[in-house]
Amino acid sequence: THTHTHMGKRKEKHEGDDQWDAEARERASSFLRSLNMAPRDPLFALPRHKCEQCGRNRKVYCYDCRLLTLPDPSLVPQVSLPCHLDIIKHPGESNSKSTAVHAKVLCGDDVSIYSPDAVPDYNPEQTTPSLFHSSIAARSPKSCSSTAPGTRPAACL
Repeated sequence: THTHTHMGKRKEKHEGDDQWDAEARERASSFLRSLNMAPRDPLFALPRHKCEQCGRNRKVYCYDCRLLTLPDPSLVPQVSLPCHLDIIKHPGESNSKSTAVHAKVLCGDDVSIYSPDAVPDYNPEQTTPSLFHSSIAARSPKSCSSTAPGTRPAACL
């Protein structure tokens, strides 16, 4: 284990990270190539619109209110997740760059975003899968296929 700095932040580097990173990058790249994605160009050509809640001008969505600003919301697909997802967003992460906001805009009521000082009180007697990015994180043996009675939503840190 050694430490290196990336963009002014310290990061622990563990043995095997390079190999895992290369494998993960290849899997992600392969998965992205397999998707049948709509072109993004129509979204880039759109003018800014006022957010109905805060009145700020935004291109596609308001990252502060977490709402679409488009006059035709059908231009952005809505995704239904197989379970509810609680995201605990780092306080230093700006809303304008946060993929947590993207998840909320795309998945609506299937996603809740919390700050670290407002994390829900998870009952330890219920099942709450905790997901977080780390080069040494274990892969989950089970997928989040449903929110069964007695379980909490997945929590993403």
